[in-house]
Parts: sequence; C-alpha cells; structure tokens
Amino acid sequence: MRWLGKVIGGTVGLAAAGPAGAVVGGGLGAVVDHALDGPPRSDLPEIEADGQFSDDPQGRFAQIRFPPNMPAGAIAVALVENRRGKPLAARPEFSKDGQFLIRRPIKRGKVSFYIPFAALKYRRHGVHVLRVIVRVATPGGHGVEALGQCAFEFVLPKTQNWQQVDYFDALIGLCAAAAHVDGPPKPRGLKLVEDFFVETMQLPRAQTEQLNLLLSSPPTDEIEELCKRVLRRLPEIRPMTILGLMSEVALADGIPTRRTRTLIRDAAEYLGIPSHRWPEVQERLRLVVDDPWSVLGLQSGATIQEIKKAYRTKLKRLHPDRVAGLDDELQELAEARTIELREAYEACLDAVS
Repeated sequence: MRWLGKVIGGTVGLAAAGPAGAVVGGGLGAVVDHALDGPPRSDLPEIEADGQFSDDPQGRFAQIRFPPNMPAGAIAVALVENRRGKPLAARPEFSKDGQFLIRRPIKRGKVSFYIPFAALKYRRHGVHVLRVIVRVATPGGHGVEALGQCAFEFVLPKTQNWQQVDYFDALIGLCAAAAHVDGPPKPRGLKLVEDFFVETMQLPRAQTEQLNLLLSSPPTDEIEELCKRVLRRLPEIRPMTILGLMSEVALADGIPTRRTRTLIRDAAEYLGIPSHRWPEVQERLRLVVDDPWSVLGLQSGATIQEIKKAYRTKLKRLHPDRVAGLDDELQELAEARTIELREAYEACLDAVS
C-alpha cells in the first residue's frame, strides 16, 4: 500500500505547515510502506488471535487482538486468499508485487485493517481467507523474523468498480462540513480541498468532478459517523492531522466562528481527543479568537446595554449599503469584520449572562 505512507506524511505536513507542507510531506511516509518486506511463509506456527469485523458500503474493518506476550515492535501483514490458498491480486495502491498486502504495527496487542472490496481482484464472491502474518525486526534491524500467523474466514461480496474518491468519501465529508459550516463555501476553501486530495492523496484528476460534487453540499452523514469511517479506513492518520485539515478549510474564508469551533470540537471528541485538551487543540489549530471585549472597544465586565450599543455602532459602519461601492476585496474584508463583530458580541453576552 505504497501511497498510504505518502498520505500519512502528507497530512502531517498539512497540519504543520499548511497545504504546501502537505505536498512536501508526501515523501515522509514512504519508509512506512517498505518496512519489513518479505514474502509470507506457509509453514509458520499458528497464533491464537481474536478477530472482529464490521462492514460499510466500501469495505470491511478488521480488528485483530493478539496474546499479551506479543513482542514490542511487531508488525502485522495482512493478505486475502481464495479457497485454494492463492493470494488475491489488488490495485497498485494496495499491493506488493501485484498481491494485496497491508502492513500495520501491533500496538497494545491490537492491530486494525480496512480492506476496500473494490481494490481486490477476484472473480467469485463468497468465502475467502484473511491471513495475518506477524513479523518483527531482528536485533540490530538487519533482517526480519516471522513469528507466526492467524487466519479468519472472510466473505467477499460481488465485485465492485474501484473509485478512489469513494474510498475517501468520509474524509471528503468532513471537509464539506467544515466548508459549509458558516453557509455557502468560498472558492478558496474548495480549491484547498481539491489541491489536497489531488496532490497529497493522489486522487486522479478525472475524479475531481465527483469530488467537487460531494463538496457542493453539507454531508448527509453525522460527524460522528464520518469520523469513525475516517479512522477505520486511514487508522494511521493522527486525529490532529484530520482536525488540521478541517480547520484549514474552515479558516479559508476568514476568522473562526462559534460554529467552526463547535464543529471541530465535536470532531475532536469523536476522534478520541479528551475534552480537557480542547484549549490546547484550538490554539494549535488557530481557532482562538481575539479578546471579544477589545473587538467591541469595551472594558471587561461591561453591561448588556453597553455591549449592545457598541455592537450596533460598529456594525453600522459595515452596513452593505455603505460598502456597496467598494471593490470586491474590501467588501470581503467588511464581511469578515462583520462576522468578527458578531462573534465578539455573542461571546461578551455569554460572559455576562
């Protein structure tokens, strides 16, 4: 799954350095994909393991639990075989030497895989086998030792057509939610998303029309469901990376609003980030707004009447009739300033109520 490593590095780059950093970061994850190469062996001892599986329309999420004595640094390698024991081929994005292959580190005795049905190449649906081989680097890191394997019955549906944009639909949905959080998205935010998926996620340009169609309206799925699917399909991408992408999209149109912060805070919770870390998270994501009192020109603790008067006074200067004759850039600045004033107004009212 060579491209996944580039996705991991690329999204980390996005969170750290914006869209340009994502493209540069695309090469960071390549080491992940080529680590611990080597063909699986059929004479390996059996490892007792428990497998749990859950399907969505695009594929199957597998979580394997191993015995507690699993050595540190162990890697799980998953492949799918037909009933005669022949490994299935797969698309290049999910294959090694033409065969379907996924590698994941075993952490705390568990490993997770997401297997997209359409990426596999098979003729007959029905019962197949998911085989998981456990490997660990030898002392000094000069070789690989195979520790054992486990196998699970794996039923495949009828073959499906592969569309990479379908595989990323949940992550696209989170981007769409961020883009539409304060109303119709601006072109700059949509362009940022398109560049990210084409340049970092290596989405074929032929599928950008479908990408933009998905971005043209808010997602129909709840944020919790989208977050769960993203974590399952791309389990090595850190939650902060996902939130970084969402905040970049939301902030493309101006300052962070209350709706923006609420959306990303909800996503952070569903992605497993503890609530007590939210102040740190929103600061890292540049979601902290300026002091609302200073925005309205007030001292902290002003009365409700003073807050309302200051808000109305400043808002009059930005009335659409007053800025109608200005150029487009200045009108956009006036719109952003109006949003900033409204956010400050609501924050001040919350503070005194």
